[in-house]
Amino acid sequence: MAGTATYDAYGRVLTQTGTLTPFGYAGQYSDAATGLQYLRARYYDPATQQFLTVDPL
Repeated sequence: MAGTATYDAYGRVLTQTGTLTPFGYAGQYSDAATGLQYLRARYYDPATQQFLTVDPL
């Protein structure tokens, strides 16, 4: 069964139906337990609209 999700501009889930994959907003990995999104180099928190670490150079 496929699922769908609707997001706000900052990546917060507004609505969801069905079974979702671990890939969420912008096709990035979303951790269902924490609500964080892994953007390959650092974690993003859509609830606070902030990255949790500095950008690695």
